[in-house]
Amino acid sequence: MGLLRTDATGELAPLPDANAIAELVESFRRAGSTVELTVAGELGALGPARGLAACRIVQEALTNATRHAPGETVWVEISVDRSETTVTVRNSRAIDSSLGTGAGLRGMRDRAEGVGGRLSAGALEESTRRGWLVEAVLPW
Repeated sequence: MGLLRTDATGELAPLPDANAIAELVESFRRAGSTVELTVAGELGALGPARGLAACRIVQEALTNATRHAPGETVWVEISVDRSETTVTVRNSRAIDSSLGTGAGLRGMRDRAEGVGGRLSAGALEESTRRGWLVEAVLPW
């Protein structure tokens, strides 16, 4: 809306892209969270739309994980290849999904679908891992 105002002063900050994910993770670490980041591939190859979607999905997933499962390690894994980018954010303790309104999950899903992708989120119950998993697949 600020773009429509005639009395707006100052410059607008550019929107983040996938290259901002490392700094985003670092900001959560500085706030006291334990976050592990693994990236396979070149984040800069995502381009502005997919890069923004990936960055915002990571931001919301980290926010949810630290709010609903404080003290738990959060793993962020991003894989970029020629056909798609997969973004996963998981922790080792399931989040009670009844605690929130679901707006964050809807927003992440909207961001993924906005670039032709898909997003799933829910309890992770495998034989070797338990917790909460958010996974976004963003096609090229």
